[in-house]
Amino acid sequence: MVAIGDRVDVNNHQGIVRYIGYTQFAEGIWYGIELDEPAGRNDGSVHNKKYFELEKEGPYGIFAKIQSIKIIDPGSQSSLQREVSRLLKENDKLRCRLQKTEAESPNDIIEFLTMETSDLNKSIDSLKSELAVFQQREDTHVKLQAVYMDMERELRYQLEELEISFQKEIDLLKNENSRLNQELAERNNPPLEVRDLQSKLKIMEQQVYENRFLKELYEVAIDATGNKEAVQFEYLSEKVLDDRIRNNFVEKQKCRFLLVALSNTAAALTDKDTKESFLKNLGDVSRWITPFLVCLIPEEKIVLTPISRFLDSNSELSTNLSLAIRCMVITFGKIIPDLLAYYMENAVNKAPMKLITELYSVCLSIQKNCEMLLDRTSNTNCTISSRVSFSVPELFETIFQDLFSQFEFEFQDNFILELTKRILQQVQSIYLIEKINEVQQKSKFEDSQTHKTTPNSITSQDDTVTRWETLLDNKEMEVKELMIKIQVFQQKLERVSNHENEFNGMKIEVNNLRQQNDYLTQEVVDLKRILEKTQRQVENEHLKAYQIGPNGGYDDLVTELFNLGKLDLISEIRDLRLLVLKYITNEDKKPADLEWLNIPQRTESTVDIQLSNRINSLGNEVFDFVNYSTSVNLESNRFKNNYMENAKFKISAINSAIRDIKAN
Repeated sequence: MVAIGDRVDVNNHQGIVRYIGYTQFAEGIWYGIELDEPAGRNDGSVHNKKYFELEKEGPYGIFAKIQSIKIIDPGSQSSLQREVSRLLKENDKLRCRLQKTEAESPNDIIEFLTMETSDLNKSIDSLKSELAVFQQREDTHVKLQAVYMDMERELRYQLEELEISFQKEIDLLKNENSRLNQELAERNNPPLEVRDLQSKLKIMEQQVYENRFLKELYEVAIDATGNKEAVQFEYLSEKVLDDRIRNNFVEKQKCRFLLVALSNTAAALTDKDTKESFLKNLGDVSRWITPFLVCLIPEEKIVLTPISRFLDSNSELSTNLSLAIRCMVITFGKIIPDLLAYYMENAVNKAPMKLITELYSVCLSIQKNCEMLLDRTSNTNCTISSRVSFSVPELFETIFQDLFSQFEFEFQDNFILELTKRILQQVQSIYLIEKINEVQQKSKFEDSQTHKTTPNSITSQDDTVTRWETLLDNKEMEVKELMIKIQVFQQKLERVSNHENEFNGMKIEVNNLRQQNDYLTQEVVDLKRILEKTQRQVENEHLKAYQIGPNGGYDDLVTELFNLGKLDLISEIRDLRLLVLKYITNEDKKPADLEWLNIPQRTESTVDIQLSNRINSLGNEVFDFVNYSTSVNLESNRFKNNYMENAKFKISAINSAIRDIKAN
């Protein structure tokens, strides 16, 4: 396991781990390493982001993956130090042997030196040939490096051009998108001219509505043969349901009830003084014109109090059963059924269907009874009476306050049902009394007989009619129940059809989204394919850039250099030269003249005195060199541990380069 501070080997370069973690320039975990020599790619930062600090300034930093990192065994350093110590000891032994050989004859020394000279000449020739090969390789690397730099510069230029072209396309797409958004906004929000035309159209429509309303109201008043106020209030009761009136549905129905009550009250007036009082307090139709023109009935007009006060002040009207019956025909025949339908359509917590059906049946019974009473009073010579006390203001108050409030607030099931049944009982308590003409009276006896028999006959007829009406009402209730059930089923079918339409629309949207997803997926696949192709072309161009001329077997070398990150022998030779110059400062820098070691072949056996003197001087120089030269002691000088690793790395690099040259 690699940790911070461990010494590692990265592509034959050694260093110390300084950073482990994620980076911004690439995904995954990266290891930041400070190399022993300036052969890295950065100083611990990439794209102006600092990841770790270096002890030395320069390109000593490099990032690598765990696959390319090897931990250096500390035992290899100790073994190398032991090897150095052994060589020093061997050097000391050789010095001792050299001192022992001082007493030996010069001929042995000459032979020894001659052999050493020949070995040195061979080594020099070998090194010269290797140096020539290295020089050739160095020239090749320099040329390859120049080509690589040119190729890299060209590729960077091409990448910049691609970025510029892509940026232009992106700008064009952004401009097109903004233009489309602007067009969409203009469609959703029409321009000022269109809005002005729409406002003018609304004003004109309002003017047409006002003119038509006033014209129809005037025509109704002109065509009226009797009480024109009653006819005008009846017209307003129908007009209040117009869609232009901005009141809610319940308020419209309450206002309709008030207008119906005013219309029937005006029709029931017979006394002149009562009519004048009605016109002064309630019957002024002009008070209702302005609310209808502005299409909003104010709340202060939707009140029953003025009508109740007027009825209470007039005893005939407060007990006028005909007035109550005429109002109940409209109330329970149209207003209450419309409110029930509105409730069933818009209520959240709806009442049971059985309750709604029963309420509807009771309303129909009230309507039928009232219509029958009105029809019989108009076709026969009868008057209306009630078995119980009947008050028109109380009936209006019950309908307006108690019944209508159920549709404005919480719907109380039992209360509204009991309320309508109680009103039905009041209606059923109303009966007809036949009038007797004076012409038909012949005698007191006949008169008394008529008075005795007429009530009984009317009573029997009423019982028969009541039975038939009860049966008819039951049948009508059954029919109405069936009709309501049919309407409920039709509403359910409409909801199901609406859900089906929504479901089909959602299916179409899902299919469209799937097609868009497939199209985008195909585009991503195509872009990935183009990216892989471009990357392969870039790699091929990098490799082709190293081929200056015909391929001479340098492909493997170029690939290796490219993978190693431009690590070549040029820097290795340069570092080796610097290392040699650094650690030979204690030696004599004057180059030794070894030309005299080239001993010519002896053709004579005579002793050359000059040669003998030179050999003696050479021996003295060798003795001085051995006696006064200093050997490198790593332990005493306390070199850094990474120096030995660096030297080992350089030696292995040179050996590998030599093997490659020999192989070629």
